[in-house]
Amino acid sequence: MTADNGEDIAVSVRQQYDEIGEAFEGFKSLPLARYGEVPSFLALVGDVRGKTVLDLASGTGFYSREFARRGASEVFGIDISGEMVAVAEELERRAPLGVRYEVGDVAEMRSLERRYDIATAVQLLNYAEDTAAMERMCRAVHRSLVPGGEFFLLNQRPD
Repeated sequence: MTADNGEDIAVSVRQQYDEIGEAFEGFKSLPLARYGEVPSFLALVGDVRGKTVLDLASGTGFYSREFARRGASEVFGIDISGEMVAVAEELERRAPLGVRYEVGDVAEMRSLERRYDIATAVQLLNYAEDTAAMERMCRAVHRSLVPGGEFFLLNQRPD
């Protein structure tokens, strides 16, 4: 795929999530997420007390806030959608937990100022437009982790 096609896909994903914005936060209260996804993913990640967490494809910050509530020493969320990050930041302003957010494409992610103990990604890798983009995402995650750091992900495909 050409770079333009990859950029087109990133713009499409960004627009998709920008359009649903704040409504996305309510999805975690639906039965499948509330009783299936959320407890399963949190159990997979395990104890985050005292650890630093990088939450990729953080959306409106649902998991970012949960990791902060569960005692993570620092949580940083990155999402491609400016609208999702704006909602996350507004939720942080309303009930401060110390979570920071940034708009960014993980496939093109800049080097971060620190490395994290844990990286998480719910619904990230399924948006890679090709193998090269997935490799860029995984390399960005790898360079963002401390030696021995862990990467937890959850991906689903409708088919």
